[in-house]
Amino acid sequence: KLVREALDTWKGPREEVTVATKVGLRRAWDGDKPIWPRDGKPEHLIEYGKQSAQALGVDSIDLLYLHRHDPEVPYNESCEGIKALLDQGVAQWAGVSNVSVEQLKIAQEILGDKLVAVQNQYSPIHLETQDTLEYCAKGGLAFVCWSPLGGYRHPYDEHLFDPFREVAAKHGVSYQRVVLAWELAKGDHMFVIPGAHRPETILDSLKADELELTDEELAFLG
Repeated sequence: KLVREALDTWKGPREEVTVATKVGLRRAWDGDKPIWPRDGKPEHLIEYGKQSAQALGVDSIDLLYLHRHDPEVPYNESCEGIKALLDQGVAQWAGVSNVSVEQLKIAQEILGDKLVAVQNQYSPIHLETQDTLEYCAKGGLAFVCWSPLGGYRHPYDEHLFDPFREVAAKHGVSYQRVVLAWELAKGDHMFVIPGAHRPETILDSLKADELELTDEELAFLG
């Protein structure tokens, strides 16, 4: 609803706005608690994609991601569902999320050059997708990094951010800004989507691309 309202009030050129959303989870309830079980059945993905376009008030979704692999559905079959949405014009471009390199290769075989983005978690405490990041760089795919500051759902070792705090102190900025700048320095294909609860945090994150880290600092951060 919020995205639709934002689009309705946007007075600038439409091509300056990219509308991206995901399919592959369905909303359900555990008592009064909402839960999001995976659903990668092709026919359901097609249904969800059409519902999303309608809810967003767009003729076609600019970028549609497959959210997560449903272990009960072969990954190639889910990708075929995304391809159907592309063929029908419900979406213009495709992305995949939370994938391994092996899954990404399957998606490439099916979606071809319509696959343009990968959205995986990546941060100083989540480096396990480094291989996917490097694969995207070689293949010309955008790597969209979610929870680039570590996220809040699970506990983690705060000391892993100590090097970033050290560099931040030298620049007189927040360590979060240093983390985002470090990630952006991974390549032109790198995009970050940090979450925020306060306007000040959003404004601070927006300045990350203005922070230039030296080669020595980047080597120190790893």
